Amino acid sequence: MVPNVYYIVFSSLYIISGSLLTIIVTHLLINRKTIRPGLSLLVLIFVWIWLTCQLLEYILTDINLKILFTTLQYIGIFLLPPSWVGFCYHYATRKDKQALRLTIILSIIPLAALILTLTNTFHGLIWRDIFLHENRIKVVKEFTLLYYIFLAYSYLFIISGFVILLVMIIKKPHYQRRQSIILIIASFIPLIANISENIFSKYLSSLELTPLVFSFASLIVIYFVRLRYFRTIPLAQHIVIESMSDILILLDPENQIIYVNPAGIEIIQDQDTPIAGKPLALFLPDLAEVVQNIPLDAFGNEEIKINETTYNISVSPMYNWRHSFISRVVALRDITHLTIVEANLKQLTNHLEARVIDRTKKLEQTNTALKNEIIERKKIEKKLNDSLNDKTILLGEIHHRVKNNLQIIISLLKLQKKYIEDPISLEIFQIAISRIQSIAIIHEKLYKSKDIAHTNLPEYIYDLSQYILASHSEGIQPIILTLNVENIFLDITRSIHCGLIINELLINAIKYAFPASRIEEQREKPAIHISFISEKEMYVLVIKDNGVGVRDNKEILQTESLGMKIVNTLTSQLGGILSMINDNGMTFSIRFPINEP
Repeated sequence: MVPNVYYIVFSSLYIISGSLLTIIVTHLLINRKTIRPGLSLLVLIFVWIWLTCQLLEYILTDINLKILFTTLQYIGIFLLPPSWVGFCYHYATRKDKQALRLTIILSIIPLAALILTLTNTFHGLIWRDIFLHENRIKVVKEFTLLYYIFLAYSYLFIISGFVILLVMIIKKPHYQRRQSIILIIASFIPLIANISENIFSKYLSSLELTPLVFSFASLIVIYFVRLRYFRTIPLAQHIVIESMSDILILLDPENQIIYVNPAGIEIIQDQDTPIAGKPLALFLPDLAEVVQNIPLDAFGNEEIKINETTYNISVSPMYNWRHSFISRVVALRDITHLTIVEANLKQLTNHLEARVIDRTKKLEQTNTALKNEIIERKKIEKKLNDSLNDKTILLGEIHHRVKNNLQIIISLLKLQKKYIEDPISLEIFQIAISRIQSIAIIHEKLYKSKDIAHTNLPEYIYDLSQYILASHSEGIQPIILTLNVENIFLDITRSIHCGLIINELLINAIKYAFPASRIEEQREKPAIHISFISEKEMYVLVIKDNGVGVRDNKEILQTESLGMKIVNTLTSQLGGILSMINDNGMTFSIRFPINEP
């Protein structure tokens, strides 16, 4: 049996190491700048629970509190192994969700064991009896077979984590193997201690090796964690710095060389001389002069040429945790190719600027010539506009005078008509007046319109038809006149042709379509409809009445009357076709092209 003094020494060592570990882990949990949230933090929490409860069991004197904390430490004992497997899996694969899912699944049985442990007072399935050891420090338990089954299950998890790390050592790069080996050693030693403790517990007199060994192993791991040894980037920094193409030189405050990476050694001519601790000016005087001109606590950026190679120099100060200056980092990047490209680009830019200046001068000359030409064109345009306005005024005056002259002729004919007693001659005079009036109305419209070359047909046909109806419907029943004329502007020549045709056909309808002998037989009131529309590249003029019609279509078309001769002649001059329908009155239709023939 181990003497009590040995147990006290053993417990003291654990209390010291356990206290130190508890303080450090607690600090890491509160101030998580090194340990990231995840399974690694979960492992750290369960370690902290296990060791802290174990420590409280040792240092507390009350038996009930000792039993309480010896029971609570099984939270860490049972849940640490599945968390360890999940951590190792995540560490090897970097698959967050899969590792967390694996940890949850593997924790089902440990959670059941933990529940049985916390409720052991009621059923005794984990330990049959619990009592205070004779040294008054350690609580002793008589475990059941079920406890050892759960313990074997936990060992299986821990061994699985070892296997995952061993596979990673084989597959991963060299710089990642070192951290895996440290993890294996740090976790393998407590495992051996725990196995030994369970196998040789009778010979150790209830001395617990696991907490003591686990404390020292955890301190070693936390030391590396605190130094950020388990992060990929710091682990790879040596490889990155050694393999980088840029030159990296570390200088002390006296500009003496502390470290030069392989790329920097290549530019030092005397490579056989030891570099560390020697002044930078001994190897690279030009670079030393540039660095010397930059204050110690300032950042600098310069260009320098060494051995026909141009470098961009970046100087950065380094500070310790107290923000005291300790060294400077000088980084040199080869920018020879970039300098050549910039020189070529500058030369090309100068050439382009010269071309642009030359081109700009030519464009200015061209622009000046264009301005002069525009000025001349504006002068010519003004003259043309003035001339056009004069001609427009003159043409309008001509239309006005023609209209006045035609009105004079109409007035003379009307005066002469008063002296004519023969009805036939009187009718001929009246028709002649209508024909002249149709032409006079066109000139009146052109005189009043802004467009003196085209006639507004809706206004013209309305005024002409109203005049004819008022002049030739005396003594007969009132005739209803309807118009359907599109908003068409027709040139003066074709307007006169259409006006004369409308004049002849409208007078003809007034004279012959509604004789007094047939008025009583008609059910509808006398009506005449005039339509002028555009249809498929053609103008269509239609004059329709609901009068008595004629006995034979050919009789009308082949008549020798002056009116029909005028209609046929004007239709031919328009390039059109005259057609007639004798059905419930007469319908005359004239179709001629929209574009002049």
